[in-house]
Amino acid sequence: DSELNVSIVSMSQGSIEVKGFACDAKLGGSDFTSSLVNLLLEKTKMKYKIDPSKNPRSMLRFRQAAEKLKKSLSINTVMPFDVQSCMNDVDVSFMVKREEFEEAIQDLVQRIENPILKALELSNVKKEDLFAVEVLGGASRVKIVKEKIRAIFGKELTQSLNPDECFAMGAGFQAALLSPQFKVDLKVKDISMHNVMIEWKDENGNKKQNELFKQFNSFP
Repeated sequence: DSELNVSIVSMSQGSIEVKGFACDAKLGGSDFTSSLVNLLLEKTKMKYKIDPSKNPRSMLRFRQAAEKLKKSLSINTVMPFDVQSCMNDVDVSFMVKREEFEEAIQDLVQRIENPILKALELSNVKKEDLFAVEVLGGASRVKIVKEKIRAIFGKELTQSLNPDECFAMGAGFQAALLSPQFKVDLKVKDISMHNVMIEWKDENGNKKQNELFKQFNSFP
């Protein structure tokens, strides 16, 4: 699973502060891939009279090929979709247009705006006051996704980091901040993106629950 996260961040020399956050937990790169897979399955059923979704191994290879195609369509307007010996020794091969993919994900693209506006509202920041809009993650490769975000903010986007590696880099950097073995000359004020609860059972077996962090509380 994956989700769309929007963070409004204030950056200055030696300091980073998260001002606001919003997300759509049911919208992410895997959802765009799933829409493309459904499109490709329909084409495959029509042309070859087979259904790879009925076979887990065939479906795994089919989805891997769809993920590769999704990345290729971000650069090219037309690309071949190929799965050798996809199912019952049938080789699947046909051309796919970017506009077909974009049509299949129109409903997902329309959902991008709400979390962006929500994050701006919670941070009390106007989109006109933003210095830069950085897009990250696998879905940021999709041309129509970038066009939608560009239209919402009314400015060009920046992609200064590898869209796939950036999250691992962030996790490693956060670990360095927490580790006593490293000195990082940077102050980071982050917030809890969701309510964080703790749950346990008392000596009588009764379930107990307590709130550790409220949503948007600063991390200690």
